[in-house]
Amino acid sequence: MQAPTCSSAAASADYLCIDFGRCNVYELSEMSRRFTDLCMGRHVGRAMLKAGDNDPAGHHGLRDALLAMAASAQLRLDFKLALVPSTPTIRTIYQEAQQALRAIGCNACVFDDADEAAEWLEGRLVGGRAAS
Repeated sequence: MQAPTCSSAAASADYLCIDFGRCNVYELSEMSRRFTDLCMGRHVGRAMLKAGDNDPAGHHGLRDALLAMAASAQLRLDFKLALVPSTPTIRTIYQEAQQALRAIGCNACVFDDADEAAEWLEGRLVGGRAAS
């Protein structure tokens, strides 16, 4: 299992990036739990979740964990979440999560690639999503 890693183009624009890579459903569940623990402690203000070639069922669990975390009001007020799917099925799951998270006031967005997601997280994206 890969450990969560931080990634950023600029030291002042750090965000948490979790790349699920080739995790199986159990590893994905454990990494999701660790991620929500970090976010609920309000230590993380920006994060990117990158799906790998994982079992979509694990991403359903991740979606549910994200919604529970956001509903508990334990996130920073300026929290931003970028979701980068790897397959059409996971894209659908991430889009459902985005809609549900936005409905309760969380700033979440689905992106086609990690570069665009990083630009949005760092406030460098020009265009419609930059103000999200």
